[in-house]
Amino acid sequence: FLGVAIFVFLLYMFFRLVRYNLPEKGDGRWFSNAGKVMKGEHVEELDTGKYNAGQKVLFWGIMGLITLLLISGVMIWRPWFAPLFSIPLIRIGLLVHALAGVLLMLLIIGHIYLAFWVKGSVDSMSSGYVSRKWARKHHPRWYRDVTGDTTTRKEHS
Repeated sequence: FLGVAIFVFLLYMFFRLVRYNLPEKGDGRWFSNAGKVMKGEHVEELDTGKYNAGQKVLFWGIMGLITLLLISGVMIWRPWFAPLFSIPLIRIGLLVHALAGVLLMLLIIGHIYLAFWVKGSVDSMSSGYVSRKWARKHHPRWYRDVTGDTTTRKEHS
């Protein structure tokens, strides 16, 4: 029952956040510069919006895995739904459920690790706010969209 509740909550989050996590043209540039991003070198031409390409992958990964967990969980849920499926399908459901669970845990651990990696992220997640300087540095297009500021990062330095 807890798994279903988590799915419903994440479904709510999906509809709230999906518009920010749709693929964009610049996402490929982010992936090709991921090494620099991990080193803290912010390449101006990335011009990320509210979420960068890595955050979008995390979003879609979590949503896909939680959907697999729901579907496979229903298949193996005794005594209500499991009798509707054959034993071979239940075995496949158990395998899919276990793999999706492990992958989801790895995504969550990676998310937590990266949140501590990028200075200011944990505070912003707990408060819901980021400084103008942080937003301008990490998500410049989003910063411009929110503030209407059309000057570049170099002009603010």
